[in-house]
Amino acid sequence: MKNNSKFILGVILIVFGTLLLIENIGILGISIPVWYLVETFWPLILIFFGAKLLIQGNHTGGLVVLVLGAVFFSTTPFKWDFF
Repeated sequence: MKNNSKFILGVILIVFGTLLLIENIGILGISIPVWYLVETFWPLILIFFGAKLLIQGNHTGGLVVLVLGAVFFSTTPFKWDFF
């Protein structure tokens, strides 16, 4: 199972790098807003890892990471600037 998660992470990094390369070179002639997507949805990574920690039994750490991800994600659509 651990090797499977490393494989998935590797595939995600390769796809992300390929999208950035395509955007910078302009191969397709269209602009993919990759950086906008990263800027908007990066807190979902915290939410995912917080939920994973909760499922694995680390309730305190999982709750902290999950709440931080939710707070950061909720500031994005409403343009709240807490920080």
